[in-house]
Amino acid sequence: MLNRLEVIFTDLLVKWGGELIEFGGEPDHVHLLFEVDPTVRLSDFVKNLKSVSARKMRQEFAEQLR
Repeated sequence: MLNRLEVIFTDLLVKWGGELIEFGGEPDHVHLLFEVDPTVRLSDFVKNLKSVSARKMRQEFAEQLR
């Protein structure tokens, strides 16, 4: 699941004009170091990152997440 999350985060950052610099995680949380343009509203970006990644993970790993 962590590998898939890394791909999702990387793709989203590219769409927002950013870059994933470092990624790591544990079974119950992840750590991200990323770079985005200073004009990007961080709250909007994080909201989008969390909602898109949660939706995709629930779709793709529904059985494991139960």
